[in-house]
Formats: sequence, structure tokens, C-alpha cells
Amino acid sequence: MAVKKHILQAVYEDEMLVFAIHSASEGYRLAYMLNKHLSLSLARKDTDVEIKKDQTVLNYPLFEYKDEENNNDFYLINNKCSITEITAFSTGRLFNPETEETTHYLIPEMKKTDYFFKINSESLDYFKAKFLSKIPFITLISTAYEVDFDSLKSKNNLIFN
Repeated sequence: MAVKKHILQAVYEDEMLVFAIHSASEGYRLAYMLNKHLSLSLARKDTDVEIKKDQTVLNYPLFEYKDEENNNDFYLINNKCSITEITAFSTGRLFNPETEETTHYLIPEMKKTDYFFKINSESLDYFKAKFLSKIPFITLISTAYEVDFDSLKSKNNLIFN
């Protein structure tokens, strides 16, 4: 009996453009400015991107705009997730709660990056030129640059279609 084996290859790598964005502002403000300057309609998704690490579930806020007419998808995602853990320790008969805040990263090898802006499209050169020409006019962005998706160790964390 002959066995058929189908191998699925990822097509996303050739049709994806990722920018690292450095900005001290909140995600909703950055999404608003990107909408304004790039003529997008990024909106916060109801569900965040969830990454499970050990026993903790990390939530990264995601803004999305799907231009179905032109088959383009735009995503803005936070690279940082802060978790406050409360631990109690005993001092005699009293319990004193102590809080500890830990920061986790969507892409740990790029800890200084605040956000990632991902574009799925067949017209990547057009969007690359458009985005890079509009960055100087977006006051909330300190700097932004293209990221080589293939060189990322945690690139699977940026796949959330």
C-alpha cells in the first residue's frame, strides 16, 4: 500500500515585512498616529496574542487592520509584557505581601524594541517605501527600521493570523 506524504511549506516569509519601532507611548496612541499618517484603520483586537511560558500566560496587545479589497494585513504588537506577582512571606504572625514586577518579551533577542509593525502583502516594496518615508513625521516614534525576519530566533511569535 502506497503512503502519500504532504509537506506544507510556509509561504508567509516571502510576503511579510516587519519593522521594529522604538516609542515610549501607549499602543493605542501609536496605532492612532500610524492610522493618521499611513491611511490605515488599525483597531485593537478583542483577544491579545497569548504566549505560554512555564505556567504563566503572557498577553501581548495586538492592533490589526485587514484590507480585504487589496489583500493586505497590518499588525501592530507590543514587544513587552509586564506581570506583577504578589508573594506573601511570614514575619512572625503577620503576613506582609510583597510585589515583584517582571517583564517578558515577545521577541527576547530584541529587548530594546517597544513594538513590531508587521505587514502581510504582495506589494512589500511599496509599503516599505511608504512607511520609511512617513516615519519622520510621526512624532511618537523615536526610530524604526526593518527587521530581517529570517534571522529572528523567536520568529514564530510573530505569526498570528
